[in-house]
Amino acid sequence: AKFSNERMSVHKHQAPPAQNPATSTGRGRDIRFTEKDEALRQDVHALGIMIGELLIEQGGKDLYDAVETARQLAIEAREGDSGTDENLDDLARQLSAPEAQEFIKAFSAYFQVVNSAEQAHRIRRRRAYLKDTAVRQPLAFDETAFKLRDAGLSLQEVGNLLEKLEIESVFTAHPTTTTRRTILRKQQNIVQRLIDMQNPALTPQESSACFQNIRADVTAIWQTEENPAEAPTVFDELEHMLFFLTDVIYRIIPSFYEALNDGLGEAYGSAADRLRLPTLVRFGSWVGGDLADDPETSARIIRETVSRQRSLILELYYRECLEL
Repeated sequence: AKFSNERMSVHKHQAPPAQNPATSTGRGRDIRFTEKDEALRQDVHALGIMIGELLIEQGGKDLYDAVETARQLAIEAREGDSGTDENLDDLARQLSAPEAQEFIKAFSAYFQVVNSAEQAHRIRRRRAYLKDTAVRQPLAFDETAFKLRDAGLSLQEVGNLLEKLEIESVFTAHPTTTTRRTILRKQQNIVQRLIDMQNPALTPQESSACFQNIRADVTAIWQTEENPAEAPTVFDELEHMLFFLTDVIYRIIPSFYEALNDGLGEAYGSAADRLRLPTLVRFGSWVGGDLADDPETSARIIRETVSRQRSLILELYYRECLEL
């Protein structure tokens, strides 16, 4: 993707043949994408243009030129051009502290939208596999279940294997930074807009509206200090961690077990309905209970941390009961 100050009109994605060059990286080699990843290339290209426009609008032409020069030098260095590493170092040394901060922020903004595009593309690829019943997604639950069945394992033996499996992810205390919740929500919105744009029924005007909303969120993120200036408290760390538990993980876990159950059902038939899935995934947290590294941790902090977790999960259950 190339930063560019040209204007762009948004249309529904139509992938060209896989053998066509995807994009040219300046004076470097052409990078080719497979047909299945062509839509991702188009998303990244469009978002790269947006970031280029944003840099000129929010930071000025000098910032844009510095970022674009660094990008070209980095590409040349990656491809083995001699002397470009030194030129890149010289460019970085010449930046004042405020300029360096904006410079880093510019690349962070770019990589963040690229990460968002990759997340949306994974959903696009998952949907493509679900539509094509003749091909199973590599490493998906259904493919794994069929591999176990073909290896001669009975459904009961698969159940016994699952009983022995336990995955526990633990949130560490004292993260390097705690991103503001407002920014995390805008990042979620960007991914959702990219997913919405995958709808083939959207008109060009609707696609353009989605893209403009993405631009508004990216601009708002740029204008917002990502991290509080003061050191995070235990309760700042707690709220940061709880965002991922309540806004992401809580919504994913039911789908996780449903997908596993569906995969077993495809491989073993209706008998899988009688298999009771064990609890495979658990979560832990050091936040609010790290007695070893935080001398300020007390019984009161631990009690309030657990109480906050309890109140949030009960609130989520309560909302769902109301919907039912």
